[in-house]
Amino acid sequence: MALSFPGITVGLLIDLLRPYLTWDNPQKAIKQNINVLLGMVAGGGILYLIYLAARFVLDNTKGDFPVYLTVLVTSLFFGIIPYAIMSGIAVKRYRDINN
Repeated sequence: MALSFPGITVGLLIDLLRPYLTWDNPQKAIKQNINVLLGMVAGGGILYLIYLAARFVLDNTKGDFPVYLTVLVTSLFFGIIPYAIMSGIAVKRYRDINN
């Protein structure tokens, strides 16, 4: 579950920064929205960085616990960054979207 946190927060941040509000058909809001692709690329990049950190720890330690701890800490780190950005700009963006 910790691995999903960075991808979810990055996806929410992308949707907050680039809302797709001009659509006449509900399918257009989903199918013609590039935010989904951007979120997948960003999430994949973050997961790759987490993998690299875990691989480095695995190669340099003997036990499994340090690897699990590394995955948990890096997932939280990469999830808290977009969450903090989102928290800082959300109120202003919601006002801009409503106006």
